[in-house]
Amino acid sequence: QRFVARPGVQSLPPPVLPQVVAATALMHHGDNLLDTGPRPQRAAAWAEWEKRVRQALDTGTSDEPLLRALLHTLSVRPGLRQVVERYLSTATVELDFAGFATEADYQAYVDAYVLPAFLLVATLLGPPRTCGRGASVSRPRRWTASR
Repeated sequence: QRFVARPGVQSLPPPVLPQVVAATALMHHGDNLLDTGPRPQRAAAWAEWEKRVRQALDTGTSDEPLLRALLHTLSVRPGLRQVVERYLSTATVELDFAGFATEADYQAYVDAYVLPAFLLVATLLGPPRTCGRGASVSRPRRWTASR
């Protein structure tokens, strides 16, 4: 409820709002699991969560409200499934995050974790489309002062 009351969220088109909330909740829950507690606990919690998410994706059902919301979102926005699967396969990068020593470290983190997590929501802000096998979302160009 607090999320929906935030400025900017209320300006989303009403049909996409539940989908954005479901995708944001998935990302937020995953981020909490990856960031809370000692590494072994975080790794185990993430592995169990990823297993439940993938099982829901495979079966189309779940007893968990968050996963039911995700499944409904996927039923109306099937192109999001590929984005969810990429997020699941790359999110463990967050387990070992300790900061950035170099620009390359930063870019690797953006590519491996930030972009897939961001695309969970960003994908929903454009027109609905179905991503076929082999479709991909390319990384945006990096801005530099020389451009």
